[in-house]
Amino acid sequence: HADFGRRAGAHVVAEFVGREAERRGVRGGAGSAELAAARKRVTEISIRPGELGGPSLEDAPPRVLVVDDEPALRRALTRLLQATGMRVEVAEDGAAAMEILARESFDVALVDLMMPRVGGLELLEHVRKRYTATQVVLMTAFGDVETAVAAVRAGAYHFLTKPFRSNEEVALAVAKAAEH
Repeated sequence: HADFGRRAGAHVVAEFVGREAERRGVRGGAGSAELAAARKRVTEISIRPGELGGPSLEDAPPRVLVVDDEPALRRALTRLLQATGMRVEVAEDGAAAMEILARESFDVALVDLMMPRVGGLELLEHVRKRYTATQVVLMTAFGDVETAVAAVRAGAYHFLTKPFRSNEEVALAVAKAAEH
């Protein structure tokens, strides 16, 4: 019933988008392309990947769990990754991440190395044992070659040092990990 409601809701919104475009005089040409794009976005947002009428699972945006004890960095990373089309959840430390991972699946976990309660290496070990489909990208402000080598040997897909060289570096590392 919930799926039917979501599909019906998407249909109602798509009809509204169409009526609104007609009211504004958008017909044919570029306007119809804009209308089609708007309807597609509404459908993709309203229907989960894999559902009847929804996008295929291959087209589903990557799900990313951002784990960092710094609230400002969690917010910045969330905005950055969402701007590239990824679906993002956050956890304030490794213990909170373990609870979220027990309920939801993710393509990538972007994890700070140094956190209270449960640190990044411990969380990496937990993910490698229990959630083998989830890739882990570790990040730290205390990066050195030995730490990076240890993280990759422990199963991290990639290792980023803070401050990041660019937003693109982070987005690319996460996107590549999601493809793996």
